[in-house]
Amino acid sequence: MIKYNDYLKIDKELDSYKLTYKNFELSKLLRDELIYQLNKKEKESTPKVTITKRALKRLIISMFKSIPILFIKKKIWVFSNADRRKIFNSKYIDRVGSIVSEVYPNDTLFIENHIINDIKKPSSDIILSESFLQALSLFMIFIFYNHKKIKLVGDISVLEKKYDIEIKLNGLIKKHIGQYYSMKLFLLLKKPPKVIFIVYPNGYYGYMDFFKKKKIPIIELQHGIIHLNHHSYNYNNIPNVNEFKPNYIFTYGSKDKTILEEMLFLPHNKIFSIGSYMISLQEKTIVSSYLLEILKSNTEQRKVIIISASIPDLNEMLNWASKISVINSNLLLLILPRTNIKTNFIDTTNFKILDPNLTNIYELIKCCDVHVTKNSTTCLEALFLNKKSIIYESIERTSIYRTNYDYINQLSYFTSYEEFLELINSELNNEDNNINLLFEENNVSKFKNSMRKINLGNV
Repeated sequence: MIKYNDYLKIDKELDSYKLTYKNFELSKLLRDELIYQLNKKEKESTPKVTITKRALKRLIISMFKSIPILFIKKKIWVFSNADRRKIFNSKYIDRVGSIVSEVYPNDTLFIENHIINDIKKPSSDIILSESFLQALSLFMIFIFYNHKKIKLVGDISVLEKKYDIEIKLNGLIKKHIGQYYSMKLFLLLKKPPKVIFIVYPNGYYGYMDFFKKKKIPIIELQHGIIHLNHHSYNYNNIPNVNEFKPNYIFTYGSKDKTILEEMLFLPHNKIFSIGSYMISLQEKTIVSSYLLEILKSNTEQRKVIIISASIPDLNEMLNWASKISVINSNLLLLILPRTNIKTNFIDTTNFKILDPNLTNIYELIKCCDVHVTKNSTTCLEALFLNKKSIIYESIERTSIYRTNYDYINQLSYFTSYEEFLELINSELNNEDNNINLLFEENNVSKFKNSMRKINLGNV
């Protein structure tokens, strides 16, 4: 893992480089690509999404499905990903962004990425597929993009040779320019919003650049972990990066706010800790009939182990869980993938791959004895909800949670079956509990108060 001091050295090294396209300052894209390639080399990066025939078909279908939404005018736009929609009490909600539509039900439009997932129904949210803008982007790239307009100060080959990587900037520049001009054209056809919410800005930089120039405020809603070693937040040392930053950020808790302040990501009066939307809904969670049926079949009263798997580590977690289920028949291992998948694994009486369209991790946490993951932030949410949460740590690589959350004493780690067995049978230690630093309570009221403080309460 690249450490904070390593990032500082990289940023100092990049001082002598400058990347522009016409009047666009894009040096941060060089930094992003360098970090991505370094992490890829160490096998720590999430693979970039490729447009397969299946994904292309999904995008086209989602575009046509949301044609009627094109003509709906809303004052608030939320940019997010269909992957974040979770089934909750028989409806799909965005686990981060739907707080906006709860507070502003008549004014909110979701612009949602559907490369990995279809539009999820039923939902109370109004959803426009980003595929419209993606199609416009391709058109605008064809019209406006000229690679001869790229200007780079500094020799990239020096970086490539030093780090033994290949740096590819053309695609990132095209995406930025395409997004910028597609939004410019889109807002000739549609009334501009009063405020933008973005769930994780990476991937939306071109749109953000345009909104910033039009003085439309952008609020980032925290979606995952924030720490000193997170490259999406520790880039304050790069010049001319304000166009890549939101105007405000709403975090889960006071610890995240403090870390962002330490990194000078934004001024302290632009950062607000409001809590987690899905945690705030926990008391209202009605366990689905799908999950109840699975739990009902647990006639042997096996200990229920929930395994939350993100896309990069899914196969590893499936292999581990299936082996554990054979070794120990006294455990019921329920694994929840991020999306529906096809695997060669077969469900047994004590090993089951769950359908993410029929259940969500939060109702699973409510019903489990122990929560297990390798990389998912639900390890922290489970702890906050007073459930034992343990992390599978590979022998080759130290867990990001051990590195960045050493102050959370309740987190436990295992590499072997013996360690796992010992941990699941131990009591949850509530002494020196710092998990409350990561999540505020009264999420909706704090969201409203924060909006009032930035004079957007009555947007």
